[in-house]
Parts: sequence; structure tokens; C-alpha cells
Amino acid sequence: MYLDLKKIDKKQIKRSTSVIANDQSDEFKFLLTVAIKALDHDLIAGGLLLSLNTFKTIRTWISPIERASYKYLPTYLSLRNKSILLKVIEHFEEEFDVLLIEGAGIQHPRRFGLASEVGVEVSMPTIGITRKNLWGQVNSSPNEILSSSEVKVFPIYDGNDMIGNYLLKKGRKRGICISIGHKITLVTATQLILPLLQYRLPEPLRVIKETLNRVSFVL
Repeated sequence: MYLDLKKIDKKQIKRSTSVIANDQSDEFKFLLTVAIKALDHDLIAGGLLLSLNTFKTIRTWISPIERASYKYLPTYLSLRNKSILLKVIEHFEEEFDVLLIEGAGIQHPRRFGLASEVGVEVSMPTIGITRKNLWGQVNSSPNEILSSSEVKVFPIYDGNDMIGNYLLKKGRKRGICISIGHKITLVTATQLILPLLQYRLPEPLRVIKETLNRVSFVL
């Protein structure tokens, strides 16, 4: 299938102006984490609903397998992943008040990665997580206010704009990048994720990814 990437670029740049970078709530109680597992030309996705008060899983759900409409293209992840993620989110209806997506938010060359695409679509506070630095430069000096003895937080800049944070857990060589998707500030997003870092990935994301790996193994 032919893709006019220049046209897609222009559309993403235009839609990036829809991203709200302010907190739309002063309290978050339930976090929905969604992730995808690619199986050759197919996709399977899952969601994990977590109580942010008790840090306990309320429930999980795995989607049916779906044929991918597009192949994977770096910085165009939403073309392949957005449709199935929206189906997972719809399954949980209004049980959550903040969304965590494995994919970039505004830490993206056009300021409109998968987390922003989905966040704007569902009009919910959304946080993006990636394991690789997709865009920008990681500052060598940590943010002393957000950092702790267990996790160092390094700002990520694109020119003069701070577009994300790099979170490095104590004792680990590699960290994760976090950016806002929609309707949340970077400070609030970071503060929500920090208590979930038992390992490299936030715990609900790690668990749902492991669940998807187990399910896909027997398919």
C-alpha cells in the first residue's frame, strides 16, 4: 500500500497543535496501560487496569488477533497500532482516568507520536513510554527535584524545548523515555510513573507485555 509520508507529516504537524500540555485533573485513581505484540503480519493487544491508590491490578484484557493494515515504520507507529489500541481502550470504557501507552507522545520529530494520536482521539490524559530515545537530546544533568536515590530523571530537549524525561533506575544500564501524550504535564506524568518502576519498565507495562508474550506463544 502506497503511503504519502509528506502528507502524513503535514497532518501530524497540524494535529500536534491539538495536544493539551496542562493537567486536566488534580487526582488520578485508575491507570490503563495498553501495549501491542506484533506477530509477523498480525497484531494482538492488551490492557491492564491498575489502581494508583493500592498499585493492584483490577483486571486485564487481551484483544483478538487482528491483521495489521500497515507494516512497522519508525516514527509512524500510529498507522499500524492506533486502530487495535482504540479497541482495547473502548473495552475498558470509562473505568480509567489516565492512559499509559507504549509509544512516544510529543517526544517525536513532528510532536505527535502514537501516545498523542491516541490521547487526542479519546480525549484523555495520556502518557507515552519508549525504551529508545526516539527524538531529542538527553541532558547530562538530572532533575534534582524529580530524581531520587532509586531513579534519576534526565530532561530531554529538542533545541530549547523540553519534550520528555529519561528515567534511569538505580543499577540499570538502560532507562526509558517518557513524554506527554495529551492533557497532562510532564511533571505529573513523571510523578505517576516513578512509583511504578520496580524494574526498567513501569510495572503495569511490564506485566501486560509479558502476558502478551505468553498468549502469543501458544497461538
